[in-house]
Amino acid sequence: MAVAARARWGCTIRATAEADARRATPSGFSTLHTRDARGTITRILDMFPGHQQEEVANQLSLGLAYIICRKLLPRADNAGRVVAMEILNNTYAVQNLIRAGKLEQLYSTLQTKTRDVATERMVTMEQSLAGLAARGLVGALEAEKWANHPGEFQSALRYRQSATAQSTIPRS
Repeated sequence: MAVAARARWGCTIRATAEADARRATPSGFSTLHTRDARGTITRILDMFPGHQQEEVANQLSLGLAYIICRKLLPRADNAGRVVAMEILNNTYAVQNLIRAGKLEQLYSTLQTKTRDVATERMVTMEQSLAGLAARGLVGALEAEKWANHPGEFQSALRYRQSATAQSTIPRS
């Protein structure tokens, strides 16, 4: 079953990539079940034979726009779920990392590219979870269970809480 699913995804992604290559405006969109942006890229590359992975990495680096990873967490008030998202924007730095096969460096790029500029803004899952916890939408312990990097989540949550505390101090 896993092999059939993997082959089916490989064919779908391959067909989408080939169709997009023929169009002036690519429109490919796909979903994969992965934990984070790095896992998504790795999964795509692993669908192809080893001798094709460098070529696929080059094509992926040029054709990719964003990777958005979502997790649905139970709300603190038990009124449904709330979404936490990791967003990887395919900047020149990300393109170079994909082409060079340095996927282990994607997370540090996600952490540092937080300027509020539409073409550069990225968010780690841990930053998103910390924001939800700081706003009280989810409990901190619940959010930490969903973090890929619990230490980074704790750091981001402390930062958010200290920034919130600083903004509520009355100025004389």
